Amino acid sequence: MATPLVHACVGVTLVAIPLLTNKQHFNLPMPKVIAGSILFACLPDLDLIYSYLLTGDAIRLHFKHTHTLVFSLISGWLVWWFTNTKLALAATLLVLSHVIVDGLTGPELGFYSTPGVPAFLPFSQLPVSFPMTLFHGVEHDNWFSQNNLINAVYDIAIYGPILAISCWCLIRRKTLDSFKDREQKG
Repeated sequence: MATPLVHACVGVTLVAIPLLTNKQHFNLPMPKVIAGSILFACLPDLDLIYSYLLTGDAIRLHFKHTHTLVFSLISGWLVWWFTNTKLALAATLLVLSHVIVDGLTGPELGFYSTPGVPAFLPFSQLPVSFPMTLFHGVEHDNWFSQNNLINAVYDIAIYGPILAISCWCLIRRKTLDSFKDREQKG
């Protein structure tokens, strides 16, 4: 499992690219777009909360049904059901990004096989793994271990600036669009 900062960074960047290249447009305030991107990119890890509430162990139900293609599709369908907009596709892809990032997460960076994710549950119990690890994993048995603290510092140093730049570009883009609209009307 990658840290929430990694998932947030990937989510906001995935939304930023089409918005900044004029390939897509959402009629929402940019802070809501950013918050929604972070929410849906981190959504599968909400199983930590309900696992703790139901069993007293945050990890017991983690990495199961919320880390699947089916959950990604259900999330997108629910967004479409309530909004009937293209936000549904964005929500689906953002939840799927979480599954992919966790699939590329392992204990050591490099060409090491990852533990994998149960991407095809309930149809298959076999984890989908990748031949390389791109993101450091979190140790679940000791949240405050030295390894987790090092990973947190690493993620803040690497992904914090990427997330900040993506957010800044999105907000700046919205400001420029508003300025251009006022200029054209005036």
